[in-house]
Amino acid sequence: MDDFKNVKDALDDLISIVEARDFQHEDGTPLNSNETLDLVADDVYSIADLLGFSDLYSIGRLTRSNKD
Repeated sequence: MDDFKNVKDALDDLISIVEARDFQHEDGTPLNSNETLDLVADDVYSIADLLGFSDLYSIGRLTRSNKD
């Protein structure tokens, strides 16, 4: 996980991933939906942390420890 210092940097990284639209493995096979979500999950968690909303993922919805 990247440790972003501010929300802008985290969003910049997230937007770069989303805009790439190149969701495939190095061998060219497409990522499945879970693998694609994993690409953005850490950025979303980081943004929640930076905004002081870590309770959003620590109350049982989807936690970093049970996302796999």
